[in-house]
Amino acid sequence: MNDLNWLDFLDRIASEKGLTPKQKITLKTKYPVFNARIADNKFLIEKFGLKDENGVKKRLGLLFKAFDVLDETQIDKAIELQGYLNKRYKEEQEALARSTEAPTKDELWSRLKDLGKDAPSRMGVSVKPQSDLSNMGGAFQKEDLPKQFLDTVSKGTERLKFQILSEGRGKVLLLLNRDTAGDIYCVCPSILTPSIEFDLEGEMIVPQEEFIYLPPPTRAGKEDWWAWIINEEPSSLSWWDKMRNNGGDTLTSQNLKDLLQCIAKNQNGEVLRTYYFVVENNRQNFDNDLRSNVK
Repeated sequence: MNDLNWLDFLDRIASEKGLTPKQKITLKTKYPVFNARIADNKFLIEKFGLKDENGVKKRLGLLFKAFDVLDETQIDKAIELQGYLNKRYKEEQEALARSTEAPTKDELWSRLKDLGKDAPSRMGVSVKPQSDLSNMGGAFQKEDLPKQFLDTVSKGTERLKFQILSEGRGKVLLLLNRDTAGDIYCVCPSILTPSIEFDLEGEMIVPQEEFIYLPPPTRAGKEDWWAWIINEEPSSLSWWDKMRNNGGDTLTSQNLKDLLQCIAKNQNGEVLRTYYFVVENNRQNFDNDLRSNVK
């Protein structure tokens, strides 16, 4: 099992709680290892370069205020904070251990979906009819995208764009698609998305090039979309750079396991999911039983 590094864990906790650089150093100095013996104040006086114990107490007090989970009536907040950190760390270690088992690709995809929240109003597919495009010279401009995303798409439709909106919790996008055959593709990053960052309005349209479109669905069924919005590129993902130079490669079970582990270590991002149905004919005339039969 790949252990979750304690100091990496503390770095993420510091980011999650919005700690200042001084608070972050205090946290990592006070709790250098998992379940550590609480350092006495004399040690901290020397470590922080302070004059006396009062300076240490003041510095620790600023750290404790950043953790709203601490009980205001608790006398020894240092021990209480240690208990909180130990509990969070063990829970995430257990989650990491579960993600390193050998489940099927479908099970891994289900785990990824469970991490996210449904976001049909913030991400979805838009379709531009071929007849309209011919009058525009084939272009699919950003302003042409409808405000409401589709919940059905006709099989063989050629003019598809996927749009996603950020609420400011991150700026880098990882976008995956599970097609009707069950294959999972990395759509962003890829050559379809030269920039993996949202624009100034917190919006991204994939593909980004004006005259390029998503591949048309070739069979009826359900297509899932999954997005992870984070603050910086996940450098620990070994396949990230490879995907940037491809046109949307399929992901292996190992790729998905690596992604689950990466998310467990970087839980300050936002995970979203949505879907639509690919139907045989015009989307207004599809078989209603499709929704109940496709899982």
